[in-house]
This record gives sequence, structure tokens and C-alpha cells, in this order.
Amino acid sequence: MKNFLKILGISLAVFFGIIYVEEGMNPLSHLIGFLKKTPIEGIQQPLPEIANELKEIIIKYNNSLVEAYERGDGNLVQNMEKGFKQYTVNEVFFTRQNLPGFQSKLNDIKFFKMWVSGDIYTVGTREDWKILFTDPRTKEERIREEIYRVRYDIKKVENKWRIINFDSKKEKEGNK
Repeated sequence: MKNFLKILGISLAVFFGIIYVEEGMNPLSHLIGFLKKTPIEGIQQPLPEIANELKEIIIKYNNSLVEAYERGDGNLVQNMEKGFKQYTVNEVFFTRQNLPGFQSKLNDIKFFKMWVSGDIYTVGTREDWKILFTDPRTKEERIREEIYRVRYDIKKVENKWRIINFDSKKEKEGNK
């Protein structure tokens, strides 16, 4: 059975490799293009005025997220698509219930990549956050500096820009 699966895997790899070769493409060209930060076919840079709007949407979102955590009300988070917003409402509620001394502050945000594919605008950021946690029993404060790389997917929904998805990866963390 293991040999069959190996042969099947190799056959599929060869088959898809042949398709790419016949089309004159390298199977890794899309990935390589992304890593080099060069434009990929079908993906474009947004117009400068739209790029500025997207930046404002992300900044407002982050500021409203800080306020939502401070007040324990996820409904304060702005600029999110309705279905995706419910996830954030639940996360804020859970955090407030389990970490009552949790506070956050966005120290800095850098926008490093924007592109559009179809009607989805994608924005890459590097975000420097300061997280303060006060232990409710001991009143001991712990501060962490965290840096995240975040990818936001943004789309116009009912004539308003909305964050429809995001993905974050912790780049660096430091305790004080």
C-alpha cells in the first residue's frame, strides 16, 4: 500500500509538472514571484487613493480593537464583515472573561505590501503591539512587546470597505 501511495504521489507530481511545462510555466513561479515581491499575473497594485483608504480602514480597525478590549465589548470593532466580526466579538468576550487585566496598545504600524486580485484587496502590515496583563489575584503587571506580520483581505461590501479576513504571524516577542 505504501508503494502504491508513493507511485501515485510521484505520478501526480509529474502530471502537474507536465501541465506547467506545456503552459510554459515553472510550477513554483507563483510562489517565487510572491517571495520576490514582484507582480504576479492577475494581481495588481491598488490605485494610490484606494491604498490610502485601505490604510485608514486598518488603522481604524486596530484602534477600535484596542477600545473593544478595554471596554470588553467586541461590538465596538469597526470595519469588519458581519460574519467575521462575530469571531472578534467572541474573542473579546473570551479574553475579557479569562484575562480581566488584559490591555493592548498599537505602538506602530508599517504598511509594506498591497495588491488587488478581483474584488479583494490584500494589505500586508508589520504591527508593533504592547500588551499589558495584570494578574487579578496578585495584581502583578506583565508587559510584553509583540511584533506581528498581518495580512488583511478587504472588500467593498454594500459600498463600504470591510475586512473580510486576516492572518497574523508573530514575528517577535519580548517580556519586560
